Amino acid sequence: MTTARLRSVLSPHYALPVFNPTISRHQWNMFWTEDIPLKARDVWYRLLHNKLPCRSSLHNILPSVFVDPVCQICSSTAESSTHFVYSCHHKHPIWEYIWDTYIDTPFSQPALHSAIFSLNMPTVKSIYKNTSSFQFLACTLLAIWSSHWSLIFSGSRFALPDVIKLVQKHLDKLHPDLID
Repeated sequence: MTTARLRSVLSPHYALPVFNPTISRHQWNMFWTEDIPLKARDVWYRLLHNKLPCRSSLHNILPSVFVDPVCQICSSTAESSTHFVYSCHHKHPIWEYIWDTYIDTPFSQPALHSAIFSLNMPTVKSIYKNTSSFQFLACTLLAIWSSHWSLIFSGSRFALPDVIKLVQKHLDKLHPDLID
C-alpha cells in the first residue's frame, strides 16, 4: 500500500476538527494577509483556537501555581478568554472607545464578539478608509495583551488612557498618517 493510499483511507477518520466552522476560507485569507503586527496575529490566532493563556486555563493546567482562576485586574470573575479580551469591566471601555472612534456601526458586545471570534469585520468610518477594521481590532487586542501582562509581570498599572495610547502607537507604526 502506498502512503498516498493510506492517507486517503485514514484522512476521514483522523482529520483535525475545525475549531470555528463559522470562519470562511475568505475570512481566514484576510486574517493571514492583513497588514497587522505579527504579535497581534499570534495572540488573535491563539484566541481563535482557544489557546490563550488566560487565568482559567492556567489554573486548570497548573492549579498549584495558579491557585484560583480569578482575573488579576478586576478580581471579580474567573478570567476566561472573553473576559481576558473584552468582558472585564476594565477592558470593555477600551473596546468601546476604539469602536466608537474608528468603526462606523454602533458598538455592541455581540458585534465585538462576532468581529473577534468569527472575523465578521465591521465597516470602518470613511475618514479612516486607509486602515482596516482588522488593523484597529488587532492593535487594540495587542495593546490589551501587552498591558495585561505588563501588570502581571512588572506591576504596571492597567489604565484606559495608557492602553489607548498603546493602541495609537501600534496604529501609528502601521499608518503614520493617523497621527493626531
